[in-house]
Amino acid sequence: MSGAEPEWGDGPLAEGLAGAYRKLEQTYRARRADQIGRWGWLETVACAECGDTGLLPPQHAKPCGCSRGRRIEEERANAARWQQIVPRAMREWRLEDTPDATAGLAVRAWLDADPARTGRNLLLLGEPGVGKTGLAVGALRWLMERGVNVGFVVLADWLDDQRPAGGESGAAAAAKLAKRRVLAVDDVGVEKVSEWVAERVYLLANNRMNAGLPTIWTSNLPVLRLEEAVGPRIARRIMQDGDADVVTVRPVR
Repeated sequence: MSGAEPEWGDGPLAEGLAGAYRKLEQTYRARRADQIGRWGWLETVACAECGDTGLLPPQHAKPCGCSRGRRIEEERANAARWQQIVPRAMREWRLEDTPDATAGLAVRAWLDADPARTGRNLLLLGEPGVGKTGLAVGALRWLMERGVNVGFVVLADWLDDQRPAGGESGAAAAAKLAKRRVLAVDDVGVEKVSEWVAERVYLLANNRMNAGLPTIWTSNLPVLRLEEAVGPRIARRIMQDGDADVVTVRPVR
C-alpha cells in the first residue's frame, strides 16, 4: 500500500475516505519500517513481512500472504495432492527423466497442444519396462503443476475394486474418475477381457470420450493387438477414431 494517493473528489464522504486512507498508509509504513528493522531485511524488499522469502519469520515455516507465499502454499498443496494421486514409487518421476528422448518430445508436444482443452487422448505403447508409465506420470505431473485436476489408475487394480463381492458398479466407478480432467490408465490390454471387464472398460472410455476428457492410456501391445485384446468398440474410444496421439516408447540400448 504505497504510491500516489487516489483522487477522492470533494465533499464530506471524500474527506472521510481520504483521512482513512492516510491513516492506513501511515500504519503500513510504520509496520514496514518495524519489520525491516526487526528482521534485518533490505529496504528494497517488496514484502517486509517475509523479506521476499515467502515464509514468515522466525520459524520460516508458515507461508506469507504475499504473492511468493501464495505460490509456496500452492506448491505445498500440489505436493500433498500428488501423494494421493500416484503410488509412492512413482512420485518423483518427471517427464524429462524418460530414457527415450524422442518419445519424451512427442509427449511434450501433446502437452503443448493443451489436451485439457482439446480432449485428445494419448496412447503410449511399448514393451514392458521401456518407461511408458513414467512418461504418463511425468505428463500428469506437468499438468498438475499448471493447475489441471489429474488422476492415475492401474486398470487391473481399478477393476479389482469393482469385483462383484461388494464392489462399486461400473457406472459409479467411471463417474468418479470423470472428476479428473486428465486421467492416466496404466496397463490396458493385460487383463483377460470377460464380458464383465469389457463393460467396465467401455464405460470408462466412452464416458470420458463423450465428456471431452482426455485420457492417457498405456499398453504393452501394439495397436492391432490391442484392438484384438479389448475389442474394436473399446479400441475405437481409446483411439478416438484415429484422433488420439499414439507414441511408441522404445528401449534404449
